[in-house]
Amino acid sequence: CLERDIGLFQLRGGIPAAEIDAFVGLLTTPAQAVRAAGGPAAVLGAKQAAHITVEAPRTTRPTEAEITVDPSNAYQAGHTVAQELRAQAVRRQPLDMNKARVFLSAAIEVVLENRTALLALTAGKAYDEASSYHAVNVSVLSLLLGTRLGFDHDDLMALGMCALLHDIGKVRVPQELLNRATELTPDEVTQLNRHPIHGGNILRDLEGLGRIAATCALEHHAHMDGSGYPPLTLKAKPHVFSRIVAVADAYD
Repeated sequence: CLERDIGLFQLRGGIPAAEIDAFVGLLTTPAQAVRAAGGPAAVLGAKQAAHITVEAPRTTRPTEAEITVDPSNAYQAGHTVAQELRAQAVRRQPLDMNKARVFLSAAIEVVLENRTALLALTAGKAYDEASSYHAVNVSVLSLLLGTRLGFDHDDLMALGMCALLHDIGKVRVPQELLNRATELTPDEVTQLNRHPIHGGNILRDLEGLGRIAATCALEHHAHMDGSGYPPLTLKAKPHVFSRIVAVADAYD
């Protein structure tokens, strides 16, 4: 729909089969051809589809229903979402990206309203790297960096998703290695350093935001000069989201 400049469509009662056929035809017509014909409304008008209304995508976010998001509630919701995503990955179930989007929408609202509100909460959570709080902290820190860089809402959503899922590959690393107090053997270091590859594999078949999250999961330890892991053989440097998450990850 978005490729054909349809941000909303409404089907009214009594719609005949011919008009449904016209709508399906609109969605299967190449986007360039739809624009050349005057847009989706013109295409449907030519087919006399009187029971179907289409509107263009919004260019700004709706403001008529402003909601104040409590920072503490948003932070705790992120913790719950991160726990659920981790559990789904452990069981090799599809990841529920919708709940992650809800949390990130709330977190973005808080960050844009008050930069220090969530930052204070991340500072108060001295949890280990394997915890769900680490994933939330890295998300918050990444969003703060993203706002400093002038990212729009869509980019912040994508960046936040990358940060929330950056360490998902650790579910396939022996848990006793993640917070070992004693020095790891070379073999154990190799096992631990494979978590970016595991993360990329877990996320690689997802669509939309999951696709860029897979890239970030794979690259967040690669380093700008390529000295990290795993080696990037097909590109000169990591994606900008991967670089931001790497900074937030190290800081947390």
